[in-house]
Order: sequence, then structure tokens, then C-alpha cells
Amino acid sequence: MSEYLRDSCTLKGGTGFPESLQGKQEGDLAFIKVSDMSLPGNEKFITNANNYVAHEVAAKLHANVFPPRATVFAKVGAALLLNRRRILTEPTIIDNNMMAATPTTADSDFLYYFLSSVDFGNYVQTGALPSVNQSTLGMIPFPSFQPAEQRGIAKIFSAIDEAIDQTEAMIAKTQQINAGLMHDLFTRGVTPDGHLRPPRAEAPKLYKESPLGWIPKEWEQDRLERWLVGSPKNGYSPSEVEEWNGYSMLGLGCLTPDGFIPAQLKNAPAGDSRVLDACLVDGDLLVSRANTRELVGLVGTYRDVGHPCSYPDLMMRIRPNSDVASSFLELCLRSPFVRRQIQANAVGTSSSMVKISGAIVRRLIVTIPEKSEQQRIVETELVCRREIEAEQSSARKLRLKKAGLMHDLLTGRVRVPVAELQKAAARV
Repeated sequence: MSEYLRDSCTLKGGTGFPESLQGKQEGDLAFIKVSDMSLPGNEKFITNANNYVAHEVAAKLHANVFPPRATVFAKVGAALLLNRRRILTEPTIIDNNMMAATPTTADSDFLYYFLSSVDFGNYVQTGALPSVNQSTLGMIPFPSFQPAEQRGIAKIFSAIDEAIDQTEAMIAKTQQINAGLMHDLFTRGVTPDGHLRPPRAEAPKLYKESPLGWIPKEWEQDRLERWLVGSPKNGYSPSEVEEWNGYSMLGLGCLTPDGFIPAQLKNAPAGDSRVLDACLVDGDLLVSRANTRELVGLVGTYRDVGHPCSYPDLMMRIRPNSDVASSFLELCLRSPFVRRQIQANAVGTSSSMVKISGAIVRRLIVTIPEKSEQQRIVETELVCRREIEAEQSSARKLRLKKAGLMHDLLTGRVRVPVAELQKAAARV
């Protein structure tokens, strides 16, 4: 049995916010806009705002002040299609691009999770901009659960959210550790017993000065071209064909900040000699030629995908010689010392898109240890990266679990006794 959303909450839009009143960081009431939902700390609860107004200003604007525990969301523009919901933590005004659902008979947490499960794209009105209105949303079927059952379901989702938050905090902490480790690996290296060399302040005789700073005295420092077979070579981008004929080509999305991921393969024409010329071999390094300044020069080591595969013209291919391992050179090109060189030398007239050339890549200054130490460095970084991947896998599983439970519990497809809901929340 279901009722309608309007029977469990009051839906109401926000208030126009004159630009002349915006920008005040102090006041009696937060006056939030759609952009405030993206502020750090506002991932679920609104705890920060860019604008505040006095009670007198709110009265002059005839502004609706929404109570704590109301759920707010975008009601117009592309932002509504993102399906973001937030819970207010104090009396708050929202602007006229937003709407609030204030619970009447519904549990506030259950209402938040229910609204988070609804795709507003299914309720958009036709027009120049996507929009939803309170009449349409009010007619969304809403499960007629008793308050205790609503609270039990909400506790399960709150427990899952807490587990996800803890996992993401661990991921962020491990990523910070990895960033520090990368700095140490490329300034101190790894000794045969698997430890970082002592800092230069403690053992200055172990180090020498280089254009990139102090490095272990056994390491070589030179232009990247010294460790390459031939010059960097740009790829080729033919038109994609409909039918599979034994050849594929990489999409630009195959290069990520985490390296090469063959997640975007396209069918390539078989009879094109330039496709054959751009085919990759295991161990080739791919470098993105164009992107934002922050992301230009993404690098990844190509791994055989099981059939001939070429790369596009917005990537370049470099081949390490026998003195350097592909896995180490990939790490080297992702190190902060080399990333700074790439970003500094990238050129372009667009503020959002810059490019690097083969000549820029050849002239990058790198520091290279002998191969056994290269392997030790790769293995040390891999341990930390696998910890991050394990935590990321845990977060994905929790999100999948939450999505499945949302479908089952919030729709009433699966009914669970309240006592069992409480036990399930404790087990998350």
C-alpha cells in the first residue's frame, strides 16, 4: 500500500535572492543556493553557507524559512538532474532555484533517503530548462510505512553512509601517505634491504645535487630521451567502424590519473595501414597530449588486451630502452618532480586545454636508478596502491549494497520486521 509524497511532507520552493544582498558571511539565517550543496562538509547535511541575512532582510523578502531536518534539492536547471539531496541543520532560507520537502508525518531521515532514491529526471517538465514543480513531485507514490519501520530503514542507510564515510576517509588518508611516499621514493630510493635511505640531513654522503634536487649518488640524471627507443610518436584516429573485425583502438578515457585502464575500446578498420603502424605492444608507455593543465601528460603502461590495438592521435607512445623498466618509468613520469615540468611546459591559447609535444617529453629531466632498485621502488609503491584499491573496492561494495537495499526497502518490495531492521543496522 502506498500514499503520495504530498501526504507525508510539505513541498515548497524558495525565495528570489537579490544580488545586492549576497556575499554577507554573517547574519541570523543562512540563505543557500544550489552551489552551496557542493561546499566541503555539505555532502549530506548543510553545515556551511556562502551567504547569510538578518531576520529583518528575510522579512522584507517575505522569505520562507525552512526548519532543521527538511530535505532540500535543486528544482530547475541541469543541477536537478544530478539528484542531490541535502538535510538542513538549522533554520535556513533557500533560493528560488531550490525546493524543500518538510516532513509532516514522515520520519525526516526516511524522507531524505526516499527522495535520494527518486530520479527527478522522470518528472521533468518540458521547456527551455529542465524543471520540476511541487504538484508533480507531490504525486510521487510514497510507501505508507509506520514510523517505527521508517526509522528502522533510515537507521540501516545511516549506518551504511557512516561506513562509506569512514572508508572514504581511510582512502584519503592512504592517498596522502602515498603522495608522501612518492616524494621519498624519488629523492631517497630504496636500499637492497627494502628500506628508504636515511634523509640527507642524517647521511649527506649518500646524496648528490641535481637539477631536481638532492638524489642518491648512484642515480643517473639526464633528459628522458636517453632512456627511450626512438622518439615519442603520436597516434592515429580513424573513424570507428560498426562491426568487429579483429582490431580495436583506445579511447581517450583509457588513460586515467591511476594509469592505463582498457575500459574504452572502439572497433578500428582492419585494412588501414596507419592502424597497423599505431598498434601497441605490451610495455609501451602512453602519454596524453592534450588536457587541462592539471591533467595533461597522463601516463599509463599498455597491457595486451588480447588482440591488435592502436592508440589515438591525442596520445603519444614512448618505448623505454633496456636500461629502464616500463613500470618504473610510468611511476617516474607521475612523480611530482616530472609532473611540474610537464605542466610548466604545456602550451595552448585555451585556459581549459593545453598540449605537450614529443619534444617537450624528450627533454623532461628524470632521475633513474639501476634496474634492481627500480624494481624495489615499484614494489614499495605497489603495496600502498593496493591498500588504496582494497579500500576503494570496499566503498564500491557498500554503495552497491546501499543501492540494492534502497530498491528493496524504500519501495516496500521487501518488508522486514522492525526488530530485524534494527539488527541489520547494527551489523553494517
